[in-house]
Formats: sequence, C-alpha cells, structure tokens
Amino acid sequence: MNKNNILLVIILAVILVAGHYLNLKEYYVYVMLIGLAVAIVSGLRVTTFRGVCNSLAGASAAEIGVATGFMIVGKMYEIPYFSDIAIYLLLLGPVGTLVISRFFRGGIAE
Repeated sequence: MNKNNILLVIILAVILVAGHYLNLKEYYVYVMLIGLAVAIVSGLRVTTFRGVCNSLAGASAAEIGVATGFMIVGKMYEIPYFSDIAIYLLLLGPVGTLVISRFFRGGIAE
C-alpha cells in the first residue's frame, strides 16, 4: 500500500472510532460524504489533467458525486428541494455531456 491509501484507511478508522465513542448513530453517513468528496476531487482532477474524452468522464463522475451528496444531505437535514436539485443534475448532466462531446466531435448543426 502506498502512503495515500494508508492515510485514507487511518482517516476512515478515526472517523469510525470517533463516531462510535461519541454515540453518533449516523457516522456511516459522514464516511459516505468523505468518500463522495474524494470521488468529486478525483473526477475534477481527471477533468483538468487528461484529454477531452477523459475530461468528460471526469466531469460526469464529479457530477454524480455532487448529486449523491445533495441527496444525502437533503435526507439528513430534511431539506426537500435538495432532492429536486439532485434529480435535475442527474437528468441534465448526461444530456450536457452528450451535447458537449458531439460539439467537440464535429458540431451540432449536422
């Protein structure tokens, strides 16, 4: 294991142990949010450092992470419009990806 994997395992272990001793029943939600944050950052990293096709895939991965985060936070704090925002992101994100990829491939006016 490299240093990044060991650091990630240590962070998750600290969160689980702290959640257990502080009697946080939903500490698994915080672990999920941290995992989503890592997914969003890695998607954005792929978006900025790779080619056009990989950047579209990275943007889609980051978008799915953001939408899932909206769903989790909306259910945690009972904010009803967060689920609407997540659904709009999940519906319009792939459409935008297809439009952008078609635009890069040769234009929309065909």
